[in-house]
Amino acid sequence: MTAREDLGTFELAENPDARRSFPTRILSQLDGLRWSLWLLWRSIRSRPIPATAAITILLVGAFGGAILPVSGTVLTGLVLLGALLLLAFGRAGPA
Repeated sequence: MTAREDLGTFELAENPDARRSFPTRILSQLDGLRWSLWLLWRSIRSRPIPATAAITILLVGAFGGAILPVSGTVLTGLVLLGALLLLAFGRAGPA
């Protein structure tokens, strides 16, 4: 018997995700978001100085238009830079 023929000996299974209701899917997405935020928080706590710098860059880009004499392009760049730095911390996980 070849490996492909061996597959015929297994019992077929139904897709477990096919019958999930809309509220169940939403709750699953929210649970994933909760775990992502928890991991980001742990990453920030394990590297407080770089994480504080990333958050500061993000906040200055988002709310610094009233106090900084820079163009909107610079502010948008700061928001993107801060968000990318936070994303990098979250993906790296806690140290």
